[in-house]
Amino acid sequence: STVAPTPPSSPQFLPFSGQPLGKSGVGARATAQQQPPLGPLDEKSRKLCSLCLECLANAFVSVSLSLAYKPNLIKTLFHYVKLGCLEGESGDSGGEMGGAVLGSLALGCVNELVLKKFVPQECDVFVIQIVEEAFLILKYITEAEKQSAKFIGLLDERYLKKLLDFLLHFFENHLKRMEKSTNFPLETCLVILQTLTRQMPQLDEFSSCLIGWEMVIDFVGGGRDEKDGKVVTPEVRRLQEKCKGVILQFADDVCRRLSANRHEIQSEDGIDEKEDDEWSEVENQSFDLLVAITNLYPTDALEMLMRLYGDRVGLFRSIENVIDVGDEVSTLKSMDDRDKEMLHSALAGLVIDLQALSSTANCFIGSQFFVYLNQIYSILESLCHLMNLRDRKSGS
Repeated sequence: STVAPTPPSSPQFLPFSGQPLGKSGVGARATAQQQPPLGPLDEKSRKLCSLCLECLANAFVSVSLSLAYKPNLIKTLFHYVKLGCLEGESGDSGGEMGGAVLGSLALGCVNELVLKKFVPQECDVFVIQIVEEAFLILKYITEAEKQSAKFIGLLDERYLKKLLDFLLHFFENHLKRMEKSTNFPLETCLVILQTLTRQMPQLDEFSSCLIGWEMVIDFVGGGRDEKDGKVVTPEVRRLQEKCKGVILQFADDVCRRLSANRHEIQSEDGIDEKEDDEWSEVENQSFDLLVAITNLYPTDALEMLMRLYGDRVGLFRSIENVIDVGDEVSTLKSMDDRDKEMLHSALAGLVIDLQALSSTANCFIGSQFFVYLNQIYSILESLCHLMNLRDRKSGS
């Protein structure tokens, strides 16, 4: 049959089953396990399931969604996807059912479907079901991580990578279309992404989440470059207000993560050069995001960054309590390891906060200069004070 050259209008997003992502929904852990688990699989059964999933993924590469759409297909695929989470919960990456392998293969099938940018009208419910099931899995992971603080680290790397690939494919190909749907819980999905980003233990996974945020922030900004001079439409402005809280919380998380990692790198002897370079790339990626967020919410972003900066300066200023100021020479009193660690961490964080504040440069030029004059005075006064403190300390 002939396929229309442009996608149809946005689907009417059906409420999530049992409203699991809504305010009155059931817990993610119960939701993820509400379907009866598969029975134990012997080696032959696991191999057969693996081959079937591999064949299905290959078939999805070359067929349209219209041909791939079957009412129970997504339910069956996510039945296998959930095995990867349940094995992570048990701390067993192998497992009798081979859930890590089967879950990764099932996610590969799902990703092949999400990669398809064109969604025929009759497949609206199909895509909605994919998004619903995938975000339930992501919510399940974030809730489990809050309880154990190690859950994500127990997940198979291949499985976690496939989940992050799903997020990137979804944001790139379907976010705009889904957001226009009546019942799509955009804010809730962004909260899940924000929590997942904060919880990511490894640099690669954290960087992948940042790529997802780049797409989200570009979408929320209406794909508008600050220099293009286009007027923000009321529709885009409403979207920005709806997402402001979670985006600013993400920015706060990023600043704290950067500070913690900078302190960790500076505290370690013989840091691996490759790891240092990789982290520098992530820092640059993070600062680019902070610039984009500042362009969206200049006043709110500046207020948040000033709060972090003020807390850090206050902590670092406490070094004055351990300096003996003499007529000619100032000396540093003896400090215990805890105080040294605190000040070292504060200094590392101060570097990050100053770099983050540089992302708000647009707030301090042109007509905005006098609007934010008090903040300018505050930054300059604290910097002068810290420089004076350094000079006093340098005589010791």
